[in-house]
Amino acid sequence: MLLHEQDVYEEDVINDLLFSINKVKNGNKKLIFLSDEESKIWVKSFSWFYRKEIASFPAKKLIFDQEGQVENQLRKDPVVINGTKLSNYSFVKSSEAPMIQLSDYVVAILKKYFVFLDRAFEKIEQDVARFDDGQLSNFMIFNSILLYSKEYNPLFHDYISCYRIPEYVNYYMTLFGM
Repeated sequence: MLLHEQDVYEEDVINDLLFSINKVKNGNKKLIFLSDEESKIWVKSFSWFYRKEIASFPAKKLIFDQEGQVENQLRKDPVVINGTKLSNYSFVKSSEAPMIQLSDYVVAILKKYFVFLDRAFEKIEQDVARFDDGQLSNFMIFNSILLYSKEYNPLFHDYISCYRIPEYVNYYMTLFGM
């Protein structure tokens, strides 16, 4: 997949989505962007998550948790930029890589934070106002880490979520980050 093809792909997806929404408005109940999906399968392929990171950091060595399906897809359809096949990544077993295990913990913490933020703003504000000193200190440290990460490299902040969550993250990073 060439990098610039991603932009065309995203534009096609958006156009399909808008077309489907207009069809639903006009009474059609079948959504084109959800056709041919398998029941009880959350996401068929995660390879595009990996492709994005590989293409975003071509000069860095990326180490991913072992994921056979993704590895196979990348072998079949490698990421290519300016005619060069990228090989800036490898896959390792998480049981043999402490940094992958640490990354899994960080992702779990972020997930809990996003669940906390995925509510009405007033409820979040009420909870934050009720933090004791220890909770408030931890909240400030956490938001400081997020803010430092964003300042260090904005590409580290990427969301697949409701539009409110990145807004809330930015709000609390600005308000509580040191």
